[in-house]
Amino acid sequence: MANILYITFDGITDPLGRSQILPYLKGLSHCGHSIHILSQEKVKHLKREGRAVEKILGSHNISWDHIPYKNKPPILQPLIQRRRIKQLAKQIIAKKQIDLTHCRSYMAGWVGLQIKKQLGIPFVFDMRGFWPDERKEGGLWPTKNPLYRLVYLRVKHLEKRLLFNAEHIVSLTHKGKKIIESWNHIKNFEEIISVIPCCADLDHFDPSKYSTTDKNQLRKTYNLKEEDLVIGYVGSLGTWYMLDEMLDAFAQWSQQEKNLKLFFLSNISQDDLLPMLSKRGIPKESVRTQSTSYDNVPEHMAMFDVGLFFILPVFSKSASSPVKQGEMLSMGLPVICNRGVGDTDRVIKEIDSSLIVNDLNTSSYQAVARVFSDTGFRDSLSRQCRPTAKKWFDVNQGIASYNNIYNDIIK
Repeated sequence: MANILYITFDGITDPLGRSQILPYLKGLSHCGHSIHILSQEKVKHLKREGRAVEKILGSHNISWDHIPYKNKPPILQPLIQRRRIKQLAKQIIAKKQIDLTHCRSYMAGWVGLQIKKQLGIPFVFDMRGFWPDERKEGGLWPTKNPLYRLVYLRVKHLEKRLLFNAEHIVSLTHKGKKIIESWNHIKNFEEIISVIPCCADLDHFDPSKYSTTDKNQLRKTYNLKEEDLVIGYVGSLGTWYMLDEMLDAFAQWSQQEKNLKLFFLSNISQDDLLPMLSKRGIPKESVRTQSTSYDNVPEHMAMFDVGLFFILPVFSKSASSPVKQGEMLSMGLPVICNRGVGDTDRVIKEIDSSLIVNDLNTSSYQAVARVFSDTGFRDSLSRQCRPTAKKWFDVNQGIASYNNIYNDIIK
């Protein structure tokens, strides 16, 4: 078994880290690998979740080093953070017989690439999407600005080096894998690329743990009635998540279904939403907002009847796997989503293609409305969701795939 240095610029005390890093590493530790995590952590998340995370890591013999998260000034500070992570990584390697670095995304991959060049230690490039194109298409690196255009081009060059030099590449989607394999001018990728989507811990996201009584009791906390039909959104809102379009759709649906409610399990506040609700004639009483910890997400999702997300369908999102999709399906929620994002269409079509919003307009919103009006139809969809989640997003399958990658490299 291998000694693994797992490098991530995402914090493991972040909600994303709790959901998309820790479950895998716990499982890989059980497979017999010795895991050491190197991360950068936001102060507020470390303060709130640090002890709980340390307890989890301790119980699985996983060691952990971290630096404080900093991102300002932009461009310069990430380079400083990368240098600090690299220095700390080399110190860890000097103390431990590291066989392999597992690098989550591009900045971590850059560190892994330099370590390979200097020390000969192989690395896995767990790319998590087409990061430079995400930054460009999201307006975070406006390439009309010469400085950001230079940054974009340099990171695209880094992308080629990471793909060429990695012992193995992990893509979140089959669509992303197909795109990478078409870049055969860089390398023949067929034997060294795997697809591991953003998986869900099906034991954590298990609707059988919550009775109807539990569900209705929590609904009362949020002034929701038993007969209310609740659409749930889970996770952050911002660059990629099409809040305006989701509210447009809800405004249309709620004209037909008077007991429809929209619940944002997110860090957005009611005050933030009020101008947008008012613009669309949505009563504020129809919308709820709440932020909660990863541990409490499933019980809140148990209140929902249907899941919802719209994501900007641009090139970079071909390689994206929405975390919320696997988690919602695991909880038995039929998910309404737009097409053009990773393998999302392919997954949802296995349940029912009527859940896919083909275009972000009135007629397309109307085409998915049966899931609200037809209880029997909704229940039949719900019964298919968890088996679909198990097929596509079971974290145990993800752990097994990573385990195979590690063993193939170090054998």
